[in-house]
Amino acid sequence: MTAPVKSPQLFFSRGRLSSPLPQQFSGYSDGLLLDRDIPEEFRCILCSGVMKESVILACKCLLSVCNACADAWFARQKGRRRHCPQCRAPVRDVQPNRPLRSMIGRLRVRCVHWEQKCGWQGTTSELEDHHLPKDCRKVLEACPNPRCTAYIPRDAREAHLCVCPYATAPCEFCGKAFPRNELGVHLPMCEMHPVDCPGQCGKQGLVRSTVGKHVTEECPKVLVTCPVPMCAMNGKIERGLLSRHMEEAFQMHMEARIAALEEANRELIRQRDEDRAKMAALLERLAPLDELIARESERVAGARAVEIEHSERAENELRARREAEEAVDNNFCWDSNDKDGPLVLSDGNKTISNPTSDVSSVVGAVGFTSGIHRWKLRVDELGWLVAVGVHPKPRPGGPASLKTGYGTISDSAVCYGPPRGSLPDWKGIKMRAGDVVSVELNCGTHTLTLTNPGSGNGRTSFSLPVPPGTSLFPWACLRGGSGSATLTLMPF
Repeated sequence: MTAPVKSPQLFFSRGRLSSPLPQQFSGYSDGLLLDRDIPEEFRCILCSGVMKESVILACKCLLSVCNACADAWFARQKGRRRHCPQCRAPVRDVQPNRPLRSMIGRLRVRCVHWEQKCGWQGTTSELEDHHLPKDCRKVLEACPNPRCTAYIPRDAREAHLCVCPYATAPCEFCGKAFPRNELGVHLPMCEMHPVDCPGQCGKQGLVRSTVGKHVTEECPKVLVTCPVPMCAMNGKIERGLLSRHMEEAFQMHMEARIAALEEANRELIRQRDEDRAKMAALLERLAPLDELIARESERVAGARAVEIEHSERAENELRARREAEEAVDNNFCWDSNDKDGPLVLSDGNKTISNPTSDVSSVVGAVGFTSGIHRWKLRVDELGWLVAVGVHPKPRPGGPASLKTGYGTISDSAVCYGPPRGSLPDWKGIKMRAGDVVSVELNCGTHTLTLTNPGSGNGRTSFSLPVPPGTSLFPWACLRGGSGSATLTLMPF
């Protein structure tokens, strides 16, 4: 096999063919032919290659040329009468040269893509009818994706489809199919794309479509507003800590309510001033209408009286609340008029002592019906037993108060009040000399909590089965033994 050579470009003199046709209209070039000694009758005078789809021109010389070369030759004549490129005679018709096609079809050739490493060899008829339309892996074909304009060899089709920007691919999060070059636009908007909680609560499994509901309804790290108006912690409380804040911020909420009342008072004063200004303007405009002015004056006076009444009522309530709080602070001690005989008071009625072996009790001078209240009890001497907690009035004397009081005994028995009385269920807290017991009374939830940091079971809490509005007083029950039993009542 010899090296392929380029087909020569033919020029005809004496008016036959003045310039060659473009290369794309040529037949089979010598570089494709494997057979030697090709008859000159097989060659096209227009492209000098072996004719492809040969046709015969109905002219004087009955010239045969390639079908594509004939079309190109006639197209160059630009509407003039068609004539033969060899004899220049008019061409009446063009017909396939079937015998010549059959002979050329038996010539052996290589694939037209041999330079692209296609090693196929066979006849020209096999090349045109079977190899190029079906088998050749180097034939260029359009990409099957409608918007793609690329032409790729058959053997590169799969590789191209893997990178074609117009091939559809499913989103890995929502499963919807998009052109590959649009996935980058879809991902920032995908409703199923995983996201982290903006509040950094660590919640797993959030996606873009659900994170909004999580933040507004569930996230414990999001700052929320306290339901109490004008609370100093508005917008500063995490949702997870709101319930604890509502239980512990009693003083803050009282101040917030006072501030709200003061703001309402200022708003009433501002509205009153506005009404006065409107009234002055109205009087000036309606000077002739005395009756209307009188009725309007009465209305304004009534409104002013209501405003003043509301303002005074708010001020009185505020003053009464402050006086009540001061009274609690000043009278926070044991009631000298409500104690059993053996008990001895000292230190401004804050310390109670029982030097006898009788079971005796005492209550505080101030009771509580609402709110949350805290105080401390120091066990100076334990004696035989000490019980602490709360008790309603009237108080029975002697050991009976252990059955009617609510609290815990120093041996960790619990006083549940009537009808259960005191039970040795050991759910209370133990107390020793020197311990300081903290007491918390929540009148809103009727809950009593006692805490002793010096005890192994240092905290107990239980509900108080008392009717709403019952006044509960600090209570202690003492019994001396070989020594006195002594308690000191202290503010929290």
